[in-house]
Amino acid sequence: MLRCSHAARLLKAALWGAALLSVVLLAGCETLSFSEDAFTRLDDADAARVLRTIARATSTWQTVKVKLDCTFVMMQNGTARRETANGVCLWRPGRVLRVRFYKLGLSIADVLYNGRFWFITDEPGGTISVCRRLDNVSMPGIPHVFFQQLQGMPQGWLAGLSADATVAESVAAVRITDRPRGATRTLIFPKGSGMPSLVELKTADGNEFRAVLGTPDTHFAATPKTFVPTLGQYAIYDLDRGAWIRR
Repeated sequence: MLRCSHAARLLKAALWGAALLSVVLLAGCETLSFSEDAFTRLDDADAARVLRTIARATSTWQTVKVKLDCTFVMMQNGTARRETANGVCLWRPGRVLRVRFYKLGLSIADVLYNGRFWFITDEPGGTISVCRRLDNVSMPGIPHVFFQQLQGMPQGWLAGLSADATVAESVAAVRITDRPRGATRTLIFPKGSGMPSLVELKTADGNEFRAVLGTPDTHFAATPKTFVPTLGQYAIYDLDRGAWIRR
């Protein structure tokens, strides 16, 4: 694992109010209410059918744009610290991903996967951290499972789903519950959608990440620069080597 106090400070700044992907919905989104008893757990055959349907729903997408409303909770010395942020996610399924996060209307972080490298931009600090795999990053105060989940995101919401994940269905939605390495992840997909409306990740020690997603825009017109890192005059830190590329 990479352990670098400088990298930890930069990534924590980017992920504090920002981890990828609150129960407060974005303006313009339909409020969805799902009670626990509204879902019926599916058997293996029906669960497989539902997962195939979700995967197929993104097969014709080129670039999709979706707005996020995020809450990130981290436990520090037994006390929960809560941060919120809005975000905009641009995703080309199976290939590239970009998420820009905002706090009080100001851009605070940009997380980009261009198909080869991850670029995490701390915009107030003027620094970009770069690495090949986020799941090789480790730092105090951020559960490793968050990096693992982000690493799989470009491949899709169902990437890395464990064999013992449970799938349940209601009239309006599908709920998938997974337990990756000491955490619980819940995804709720409206029927017929390849994009969830709610993502929740909880660890045993009380850390949480929640995101409510707006209606995906599957007709977003990407430009050649959409998934190109904006390096500009930023200082650049190589997380894999633990060294500066440019200061």
